Amino acid sequence: MAECSVRSDEVLSAKLSNSPKLLKNVFNNGEFQIEGLQRQQSDLGMPQSRTFSSGSIPSLLEIPNLLSNCLNDGMSLDYTELQAPIEESDPGDLVKAWDMNYHEASIYLEEGENNDKFDYHPRNKDALPAYLLVHNFWFYILDLLAAVMLMGLALVEKPAVPGFHLDPGIHASLELLGLFVVGIELIMKLRWMGISPFFQHKRSVIKLVALVLMVIESVVVIARQTNHFRISRALRPVYLIDNYHCGGIRRVTRQILQSLPPILEMLGLLLFFMLIFSVLGFYLFTSNPKDPYFSTLQGSFVSLFVLLTTANYPDVMMPAYAASRWSAIFFIVFLIIHLYFIMNMMLAVVYETFTRIEKDKFRKLLLHRRKACQHAFRLLVNRAHPTQISFRHFQGLMRHFKPKACKRDVYLMFKTLDTSKTKYLTLDEFYHIYEVGALSWKAQKTDDVWFSEFHSPFLDIFSSIQKLVISKWFNFFIVLIILANGIWQVVEASEISGVGEGKLDTYVVTHHIKSYGIAGTWVSVGFIVAYTVEALLKIVGLGLFGYFQSGWNIYDFIVTVLGLAGIIAEHFNVPFSFVIILRPLRLLRNTTVEQFYYFDNNSLAEGYYYLNNFENIINSCVTLFELMVVNNWFIIMDGYAAVATEWSRIFFMLFYVVTLVVINIIIAFILEAFLFRIQYKRKMGDMDKDSLVRVNVALTRQELDFCYTNSIISISQLLHYTHNLTEQHILYRGTRTRTKFSFSLKMYAEEVKCWLQQAEEKERQQREELLAKVQEQSSSQQFTFEPDRTRRTFSV
Repeated sequence: MAECSVRSDEVLSAKLSNSPKLLKNVFNNGEFQIEGLQRQQSDLGMPQSRTFSSGSIPSLLEIPNLLSNCLNDGMSLDYTELQAPIEESDPGDLVKAWDMNYHEASIYLEEGENNDKFDYHPRNKDALPAYLLVHNFWFYILDLLAAVMLMGLALVEKPAVPGFHLDPGIHASLELLGLFVVGIELIMKLRWMGISPFFQHKRSVIKLVALVLMVIESVVVIARQTNHFRISRALRPVYLIDNYHCGGIRRVTRQILQSLPPILEMLGLLLFFMLIFSVLGFYLFTSNPKDPYFSTLQGSFVSLFVLLTTANYPDVMMPAYAASRWSAIFFIVFLIIHLYFIMNMMLAVVYETFTRIEKDKFRKLLLHRRKACQHAFRLLVNRAHPTQISFRHFQGLMRHFKPKACKRDVYLMFKTLDTSKTKYLTLDEFYHIYEVGALSWKAQKTDDVWFSEFHSPFLDIFSSIQKLVISKWFNFFIVLIILANGIWQVVEASEISGVGEGKLDTYVVTHHIKSYGIAGTWVSVGFIVAYTVEALLKIVGLGLFGYFQSGWNIYDFIVTVLGLAGIIAEHFNVPFSFVIILRPLRLLRNTTVEQFYYFDNNSLAEGYYYLNNFENIINSCVTLFELMVVNNWFIIMDGYAAVATEWSRIFFMLFYVVTLVVINIIIAFILEAFLFRIQYKRKMGDMDKDSLVRVNVALTRQELDFCYTNSIISISQLLHYTHNLTEQHILYRGTRTRTKFSFSLKMYAEEVKCWLQQAEEKERQQREELLAKVQEQSSSQQFTFEPDRTRRTFSV
């Protein structure tokens, strides 16, 4: 038998058809209270008691969602049916109950903002401290430092970087210290999630497994006071990726993993054709004793794999080509199929998959934030206004969601959200809490221009400058100067190169003025002066704040300052003025392995491939970077295969495949961002000009007094919005930088409407299905009521 305990006499009058969500909860196994951490739905109502029993328990706010979501579209369950009378309330408990609601609502909004699943929401009030400890700014920093320290241990562990070696006991103790911080986080997660949700959280399980392995190995190192082979150290990046400050890396990693299935299919196709050509090449060219590339089937596969990267082309072809000119057909066909067809098709598949995932991620994040707003909204409504949020409760929410926001900023947010001017926020208005919450507010003058208080003739002069710098002809003229600058730099460099005759040195660069006169220098100075005048005119016309809002203006300003510094450096015979060449950026061999490793550390000749090794973490990073660049990478592979084992080739070949996949995804990311900008510009306009969101809100003197003093004026009087403000007021401007999410909202406006309609239709269907299920249950089961004035129990 399952029981649902509800405080209230009025609940007896609830009709079966009006409370299907409540009855659905009754059918679950376990005893639970109706609302969240401490649910409060009346203006001064009594907080509900909460009891849990063993067994299956709904997640913290799944219960109030199931109940209070009940029933839009004509099927409403009045919140008052689940509340105790006002006179039973204790004022102190009431304040605590509402503060708990505010806190929980802010947690929901944070989960929506961070795209965290609601399944891992704090289960009850007692679990809240554990959640708050982990989701704390200082704990985020501590966790980041611990992750960085664990990564940095690779510098001091054997094989250590020279000069950084530490004894095994010391670095193992440091590792245990970092793992202790990770362990605290996992224990706190287990505390607020519960056992079952914790082990359903994949990242936490991975961290737990890695933590156990590393703790055991660290203890062994301390006990033996010596290092041993530890493959688990490769798992240390998991702690860094899972850190709060590395959310972007985590999302990219997730997209890489989500993009793998179609990529693996293409890789399978690639390796299948490569195997066919390896067998074919072995049979065609193995009879040639002068051809070392196809003497064995294994060598044939490795040679063609390297050929796929073009690192050994045409060397791998030349022995066979010398024996027969027709053999070139084999290599040409191989490269056309593998390099130009399958590899490009792989990029196309990766791009299509990535863009689809990116768009679907935006859709899910949009609906997730919407659901978070619904959860938070239900915790903030009251008995008097069950479908609206008052300023009092909005302010209580902001104390936790935006703790650094002052009362004035909270009032401005509320007034911005209240587009209907009803003095309350509806759910549709509350959906915009993320956009409005990101605004930064500053007092503005009536006129936006900084020189508005000047008098003639200065006002006319500065107004003319402003019109000049924002005109398209001025920008067109600057572009011409930039083009001329780029052409001149190329011409000047060609002349200097011609004089040097292949022996260009610092003396030639420094004293080229004396060779050609001072004309070249004065031309460069002229460009720098032109850029300086441009910057000054824009600063005067747009103001400092307006000028430095543009990223390109910041770039131009830095290059101009460097150019001015270059002019000064020229007087000290330091060639530096050529730095203005940066301004046009605004426009948008193979033989045997032995010779590469022939020399030792004391050699002064060429052949330094012995430096490509894995003796420590720094050398390993350099070596892997050389492998990633591809050119001559097979020489390093052949060198290790010669001194170690032929199986070592698998490591290098797998590294190339993984790098290929990652680079393709990065290319897809760049292409998606670039094409998104193009599509946005065609459909909506220039993204750079639309990158800043501005909202203007006027506050009267009375409202300002309320925001800056403990005024006793009623909120209804303060929120008397008028379109014609005749009394003195101050204009406040809220600004925020438009994110990719904001651009996507505008870009996919029509699709967003369809997604929201589909979500609403899905919710409506779920409500109808649930109602039908409850009605079916009610016809086959009997409800008995145990009388109690303060506590009612439904027994199924």
